[in-house]
Amino acid sequence: MSDLELDLENLLFDLENPRFNGLPDQRAALQQIVENQGEKLWKLAQDIARQGLNPTERVSVIRDEKGDNHVVVEGNRRLAASKLLCNPARLNDMNVASSLKARLKKLAEHFDLTLVDPMPCVLFDSREEANHWIELRHTGENEGAGIVPWDGQATARFRGNNSSFQALEFVRGKGVLSDDVNAQLENFPITNLDRLLGDPDVRAALGLKKIGGKLQSSVSSDHLARALGRIVTEIAMGTITVSDIKRKDDRTRYLDRIRDDLPDQNTSSPILYDLSSPAQRGGNSQPTKIKPNHNRSAPTSSNRDTLIPRGCIIFIEESRIDNVYKELRGLDVVKKPNAVAVLSRVFLEMSVNHYMKTFGLSGKDELKPRIDLVCNDLQNKKVDKDILKAIRLATSQPGAPFSIDLLNGYVHNKFVHPDANSLKTAWDSVQPFFVSLWQQVKLHKSGTAT
Repeated sequence: MSDLELDLENLLFDLENPRFNGLPDQRAALQQIVENQGEKLWKLAQDIARQGLNPTERVSVIRDEKGDNHVVVEGNRRLAASKLLCNPARLNDMNVASSLKARLKKLAEHFDLTLVDPMPCVLFDSREEANHWIELRHTGENEGAGIVPWDGQATARFRGNNSSFQALEFVRGKGVLSDDVNAQLENFPITNLDRLLGDPDVRAALGLKKIGGKLQSSVSSDHLARALGRIVTEIAMGTITVSDIKRKDDRTRYLDRIRDDLPDQNTSSPILYDLSSPAQRGGNSQPTKIKPNHNRSAPTSSNRDTLIPRGCIIFIEESRIDNVYKELRGLDVVKKPNAVAVLSRVFLEMSVNHYMKTFGLSGKDELKPRIDLVCNDLQNKKVDKDILKAIRLATSQPGAPFSIDLLNGYVHNKFVHPDANSLKTAWDSVQPFFVSLWQQVKLHKSGTAT
């Protein structure tokens, strides 16, 4: 046997698949797999789209006797999901439930084909050679020779010793994640965080050590929480995907991009602390299921000293606007409300203008009509209507901290004095708008925008 990578189109379904009682051709094989698996196939396709193929399980193939192709003798479900993600037009003439067909096509719109094509395979000389391993894979424990599932205690110990689970619990305990991010943790792509924390260079840059299965550090816990909070936020919100961190050089580039949020190694203490300790997890000594946690959200507007919560990370490729955003994010709104108010208007206008330029929109010179134009375009891209309603209200209601008249007053009227708490409350309402706007810009530049 040997490992190799094969083009997806050169991989054939196994017409002798034990799941079915004989299959006449390739089209029938795909149809039968989709009908038989239904929602399970959807879940598999969704997982592949988010995290790529399972790197611990290669597809098993043998050479096709009739040509230069290869027959997949183990991994036909993965092959079906991958073929549909890469070419959703296959669904057009298939007998598939309309809801499942629509979801698969939607998932395929932004799918990165390089995640599955070419596909990692292991080549066997014959079906007989492969059968031994396929039997062990699908017929239970086989007195220990097959796959022995974990019991509940083993599962709990794995999660307790898994670096990614420890990191998630740590940042949640530190309260650096926004409500929007917490709401995404139910379906958090944990293996993306595994890829990063499994890289020794990434751990070193974060000031992390893995000792006896536990993540430990000596850098400032607040600095570490800020860095991990940014990483978790970007993974949860889809700012980075598996294709952004798949290879070593990808992860090196990512570290360079977030270098401003990496911990200062010069502040390290000679004493190591354990990220999974109750003290670091806010007193919760039991690992928790990944799910929305509204009790441990980002600092509320009443008790933070910045306009933008630390857990809010917006990826902005345009360097000038990114610099404005970082300055705004770092300013103390209580001590410097005037600077924050003026820079807020600058950031809003620059973001709107950049979006219009990116998508070729044109409109009036006034800021409010341009915001409405951008909102209309975002609505066409299926951005949540409540997010767009919030920015429309915030920028139009007289006297509201983010109303255009008041934003202009901060700049031009010496009698208009910004209030720190009002500014923070207003930002909490419009933050999802900025996140959505810049996500669409990123998708457009990557060629996957709707």
